[in-house]
Amino acid sequence: ANGDTLAITGLVGRGSYGAVYHGWCRSRGFVAVKVVPLGTDGKEKVLEEVSLMRAVGADASVVRLHAAFTHSAQVWMLLELCVGSVSDAIARRGGALGGAAARAVCAGALRGLRHLHDGCGVVHRDVKPTNVLLTASGIAKLTDFGLARHEVAPDVLSSKYKGSPARAGLTGTV
Repeated sequence: ANGDTLAITGLVGRGSYGAVYHGWCRSRGFVAVKVVPLGTDGKEKVLEEVSLMRAVGADASVVRLHAAFTHSAQVWMLLELCVGSVSDAIARRGGALGGAAARAVCAGALRGLRHLHDGCGVVHRDVKPTNVLLTASGIAKLTDFGLARHEVAPDVLSSKYKGSPARAGLTGTV
């Protein structure tokens, strides 16, 4: 990105719109690299996701977007690297997190939601164990803003949409 050196070191996983890789960036160190082809039906969604992640900015409970750019008809997002998802941690521990670990994950996810809602006016709409990542030190961070939207002001809901969240486009998982 911008003359920096980026090396892809391995595949993390594939999602519905693209793939995530382990990478190394000269200016950032180890990163996660999300690559989404621009030709997919999700082109507008990924561009909106980049825009929302830029608006969200830096917060200890949200995966940080270091950079985003287009290359070879793809959107490349350089993200903070985490060690895995809460879903992965649950699977490794035989189907459950211990009390202290569960409380820490919930507290981290709630701090992230507070930052999104109160600080940025964003509703995540897809909070689930696969979308809460863990750092090497066990800090929980929200990720995957593909379904996130800016909130609609309460006065808009009451007047224009007569109080109906569905009419305002606020459907999905909250």
